Amino acid sequence: MADIHVEIIRGFEYVLTNERTTSTYKYALLCAIMDYVIENPGELPRNGFHYIPIIYLAKRFLLYYYPTTFPDIIIQWKTRKGARPGTKIQNLIQNYFKMGEQELVTSIRDHIDGGSTLDKGFIKLLTDIRYIILDKPLQYIKATRNEDHPRKFKNYRFKESKFTLFGMITTTLSLPQDYESARKAAMSWSEIKEMTYAELESTEFAYLTIGAYTYRELTKYRYFLRDAIQKYWIDLTEKYAKGNYQKLDRFIYGLRKVEETPTRDSQFIKTFKTKLKDIFDSITCIYCDTPLSTMSKIHIDHFIPWSKLPSNKFWNLFPVCNSCNSSKGSRLLELDFALSEKIRRHILSWINFFQSNTAYWHMFSGGENMEILKNQSLETISEIYIERIKEIMEQFL
Repeated sequence: MADIHVEIIRGFEYVLTNERTTSTYKYALLCAIMDYVIENPGELPRNGFHYIPIIYLAKRFLLYYYPTTFPDIIIQWKTRKGARPGTKIQNLIQNYFKMGEQELVTSIRDHIDGGSTLDKGFIKLLTDIRYIILDKPLQYIKATRNEDHPRKFKNYRFKESKFTLFGMITTTLSLPQDYESARKAAMSWSEIKEMTYAELESTEFAYLTIGAYTYRELTKYRYFLRDAIQKYWIDLTEKYAKGNYQKLDRFIYGLRKVEETPTRDSQFIKTFKTKLKDIFDSITCIYCDTPLSTMSKIHIDHFIPWSKLPSNKFWNLFPVCNSCNSSKGSRLLELDFALSEKIRRHILSWINFFQSNTAYWHMFSGGENMEILKNQSLETISEIYIERIKEIMEQFL
């Protein structure tokens, strides 16, 4: 087991450098997988696995490719039929948005994650991207060859190893399932209608599966691995940009915009603050106990800073006063006994709220499975989250 982390690094290096089929889709897929790990480093496994919704990958693809679509940045990628302007995903994005600027990607991200209702066209865009991911990178990316299907694989394995990085499963097929059957069964989508992203993700029926130990190892190297993947993606872009460094600079700028901290008045934060008022009779600063009597006085702080946990989750979001919010900044504070108890009581109130308001669970939990709320006491659930916070903090100490 001690050498598995070495296999993970070598496996990623092999895929990044030795595949015959090299495309931006490959890099976007690997980045999206690592984004999920970065956003959910303390996620508990279910039945020995972690499950990444395919529609989540589609969301990340949209955010990665949008900045490369506007303005005139599309690079002529080589195909068997010659050069063409952009990928299919870029063309889908261009057809939906018509026009735009790179800076808008953060607004699009906040629109998706903020609980806003997405129109049918936006839902179709995400499901069309989802189809392309299943049809292209998830079909052809490989680390070893399959003798019957040289460019396909049943489970993604490292070269010279029996260690599986990820598989795939769908709720529409009975178990056991092989990778290719699950992938093909996942390619349909039954209904396109207006809904929030949380509702869309809750209807997903296909998932990448990552073993619990593999996932835990990925969390240790999550930022290193994503940076390495993006470096290879940048190198490929430089190759096809053919000396047009303005395009290359804009591409790199777009990658950074995707990771930008959300605005403090985002739709998600507004909705979160509204629910705080519904849940708590009186709201005080989690750090100094200053009363926060009006909405304008309530600031929302990521206890584990966004730079270390780039996701909005109720167990990491707390009301604070302006003074504490400014002084804390992006620092990671010590979780002493007094602060731990305040956070525990705060989380308990949220869990109690979710017991009778499940519609908000998916949005405020970051898409976590609701199984954690079942057959456990409120105290046990709150303790799980306290331990999760401590575990994530220890990774940065």
